[in-house]
Amino acid sequence: MSYSIEFVEEDSHLLAAITGEISSYDALSEKVRKVMEEAEKREHKRVLVDDRALRMNVDFYDAQCLAREIEEASMQLKGFRIACLCKPEVKASYRVFETNHQNRSFNFRAFMDLEAALDWLGA
Repeated sequence: MSYSIEFVEEDSHLLAAITGEISSYDALSEKVRKVMEEAEKREHKRVLVDDRALRMNVDFYDAQCLAREIEEASMQLKGFRIACLCKPEVKASYRVFETNHQNRSFNFRAFMDLEAALDWLGA
């Protein structure tokens, strides 16, 4: 595993700070599963994922496959709301994830601004 996740429980949401690099679909899928499992375990429906210290080397097909995997696991029915902080230079890539997830009714949005992300989460 070439990335790490630090979880911080806040009053209104769970923060998942991701560092390192993800360069395969398997690692991407694993990251998402770990975050969702931790949110369920801690009974948080609002999650702030901070990917600003993460390098993601995955392609658009991986984003589509991930959205399909989330849909097949019925995660969209569990009431999660996920805000993801990303670096400005990769915002377009995160928009692809956002579109794929929203097309499958999963509440995921990408942000560059912490305040806007927290506001959207309702935190």
